[in-house]
Amino acid sequence: MILFGPELVSVDTPLSSSAWVLGPLWGDGVLLFLNKARIVSAVISAAIVVGLWYVLKTSRLGKSLRAAADNPQASIYVGNDVDRSYRTAFALGTMITAMAGGLLTTNYPFHPFVGLEYVVLMYAGVVLGGIGSVIGAFWGGMTIGLIQQFSTIILPTQLQNATIFVVFLLIVILRPQGFFGRSVERT
Repeated sequence: MILFGPELVSVDTPLSSSAWVLGPLWGDGVLLFLNKARIVSAVISAAIVVGLWYVLKTSRLGKSLRAAADNPQASIYVGNDVDRSYRTAFALGTMITAMAGGLLTTNYPFHPFVGLEYVVLMYAGVVLGGIGSVIGAFWGGMTIGLIQQFSTIILPTQLQNATIFVVFLLIVILRPQGFFGRSVERT
């Protein structure tokens, strides 16, 4: 804040202020406007999720990261450098967060504390999808986004987050491991 100040900053791009028009749909005069920047951001985000999932499932790096996360002690015994795996996972997370921030700047104004608005919802999406599942986190986030948007049809906008957490609690009660999480055997 000392360097840049607390003011909201926007990044205007040609895509931010233009849209693709689909229509007419469902009879006369119903048009659908799709903001180009948001569509491009959504496609890039989906590509990043698929790429991360592919790397974690098929590569040696992914195997190393999964082993270090599942059982660090056994991972050391088979020759995996667990500290390096942790550093790599942190670097991947930082890189993906930076890309998400860059994609977000074309759609919303930002300030030094913009991330705090998304942290709780992000964790809820990860838990909903299942801890440890990249595809689950994606679908958990999509579920939260859909609940947030469709809840405003019935309820006031101020209750969006309350609706998310009511549905979140219901899903966690009915399926504690999340959508794609592994069930844990209790001994």
